[in-house]
Amino acid sequence: MFKFHPLVISFITAYGLMNPATHAWSAVLKPFTPELNDNRAGLFCVCNGSTQTLSGSQQFAPGRQGLQGITVGELLSTGRLISDDNLIGADRLSLGGQNATITLPDANGSGSNRVQVYNSNLMSALPSVDTTTELPNYLNVNDGQYIDARVAQVSNGTINVEIGEAGAATTAATNGWTMAAKQSQLFTASGSGNMNWNADNRITFTGAYTPYVYQLGYSVDNAVTYNGAFSVTTLDNATTQFRVSSLSDLQSYNDWLVDQLRAGNLSGSSYNSEFNKALSFSSGVIAYVIDADDLNDEIAQPVGDRVVLSADGPGAKVKINAGKTLEVVNASNGAVRATNGATAIINGKLAITGDPSEYNSALELAGGSKGINNGVINGGFFNQADGTGVDGSTLGDGGNTVFAHDNSQFTNNGVINYVISPSSYGAALWLTDSRAINNGNINLGVTGATAGSLVAGVMLDRDGSSFENAQGGTIYLGRTPQNSLTDVTSDVAINRSGETSALF
Repeated sequence: MFKFHPLVISFITAYGLMNPATHAWSAVLKPFTPELNDNRAGLFCVCNGSTQTLSGSQQFAPGRQGLQGITVGELLSTGRLISDDNLIGADRLSLGGQNATITLPDANGSGSNRVQVYNSNLMSALPSVDTTTELPNYLNVNDGQYIDARVAQVSNGTINVEIGEAGAATTAATNGWTMAAKQSQLFTASGSGNMNWNADNRITFTGAYTPYVYQLGYSVDNAVTYNGAFSVTTLDNATTQFRVSSLSDLQSYNDWLVDQLRAGNLSGSSYNSEFNKALSFSSGVIAYVIDADDLNDEIAQPVGDRVVLSADGPGAKVKINAGKTLEVVNASNGAVRATNGATAIINGKLAITGDPSEYNSALELAGGSKGINNGVINGGFFNQADGTGVDGSTLGDGGNTVFAHDNSQFTNNGVINYVISPSSYGAALWLTDSRAINNGNINLGVTGATAGSLVAGVMLDRDGSSFENAQGGTIYLGRTPQNSLTDVTSDVAINRSGETSALF
């Protein structure tokens, strides 16, 4: 009885399509499942110098996420709540930043008597943890996640990836797929191999990870206790009684403190101590039992790589060809990556978005590798169905959209579009001991927004990094995304409450 070897069962090579002059072959993608395709089983390998096309509709089983919500009420009713540090039902509060500056009466003639205070209008109640609050519940996936999945690799020759229907949307059933994958580089080139992306696809990575089984701790911060009655004695020897037992009481009390500062009845150095008479903060952990109970289950495997296209070594190259689009959700360590002197070229469109915990990068260059963008790289969003603008439902984290480190180099001849958000921390181009030149456009903040922390068009975080904005190169803060250097665009507003800069 003849049986397919497990390493090649996912592909059938159409030998009748071979061109003897060019050694061009065609292979058709067959079903992939997490149960059968761990540890690179089923990979399609080209090592004989030929050029082969990998085509057909996507046939990837999505696998199991291994994570769902469970309410505090369910935990209580099933006896799965272990402890809560009195956090269930506790008030929670955000003070906003202590960054409102007021000027005090000029007692010493220096003109520099300024103090930073809280803005009462920015104080807000945070949701309390109650019986409707949903906490994470991890589940055994029972071989339902891909571990070290590999679809195709080339070490000598060329693979043209043409998965899906030509002209279809990236999200079409034939072109877009979801994979609960970890520790995986799906399409790889090494040696003298070339991997070309000739299709329009959206790949969504899922697959939860927890190092803990049986029980879990959920951290809760900003729990507030209002201190009730107290008094304040001002510099004019007047003593005022207060009772703070709510957010509105706190706002009124803060307004009074600010008035006293402005009137010269309170020193700037005493503001914090007087403010803190009104309240105190605490944090703690809600401990509870989860469903995952097997440390050998794949739910306990770390995420590691979630890389679509990778090249390793000085002769290896990956490329997204002109007119083609690769969109990746929750990439980890680069949707496209080049290492150890390899080359990655973007002639089409590469876009990433996802959760901040996934270390999102569209293009990662490491170990003396080279990257060239002649097309478009989008960080933190996907375009609308017509290929323009911003699809608001896809907004997420752009991470370090292009991340070059360890003596790598990057050249931008095209466009990089980067979304910022209140939780953003990163850059459209981040350089660590690497160098880059910009001949194109870098658009920072393509939807407008408030930058809550550090966001930059270009970040140089080591002395060994260098950046040149060449003649014709543009870094623009606050304008809509472009698909070419000459696309018409319009300005959008950025609230620079954090540190937002073209070059940092």
